[in-house]
Amino acid sequence: IITKTTKIMLKKFFILLLLQVGIYNMYAQSVQRLEANPSFKGISIGIPINSIADKLVYERSINGFTLYKITSANYCSVFNVRMDFVRVVAKDGKVHAIDAVRIVKATESSPTVFNADDLDVIKAGLISQYGEPTHGLREDTNQYNRFGYQWQAQSKQVCCFMDFYGTFQGYKLQYSLSEFSLDY
Repeated sequence: IITKTTKIMLKKFFILLLLQVGIYNMYAQSVQRLEANPSFKGISIGIPINSIADKLVYERSINGFTLYKITSANYCSVFNVRMDFVRVVAKDGKVHAIDAVRIVKATESSPTVFNADDLDVIKAGLISQYGEPTHGLREDTNQYNRFGYQWQAQSKQVCCFMDFYGTFQGYKLQYSLSEFSLDY
């Protein structure tokens, strides 16, 4: 037997459930957020490179791109994963890409144990911002095995990946945020 009080409680529960689903859908993350706000710690894709010149040291120019290294250690982490350095790539006077890299070299006395925990942490952070990855990255060459994830919007992309060179050589962990265009 359902009492009047139980009916009222069920109605309230149902309304609360509908509100919760609506709010969740309203704040659900998607790769379109990448298109709207392609930023890494306040440095956005497309901003004039001179607006962040005080944070940068020139490295080199190659094929129409200019590479800078960020001088502040405050930028050397991605979702609390420590990175060795962060580079900003400029094209036509604007930020074209941001790369954060950690390189782990193995030695004879300290071989590299394969461990993707830090890659998983970065992936989890990116999922919280952009939803599930749009692509998986997998490449096996004679030099390395690459695996990782990519989120691709209309004109921006972000990816995190690991290049594993072998137990006695080491690996590279990389986070990249950049412009994206299809090359036909």
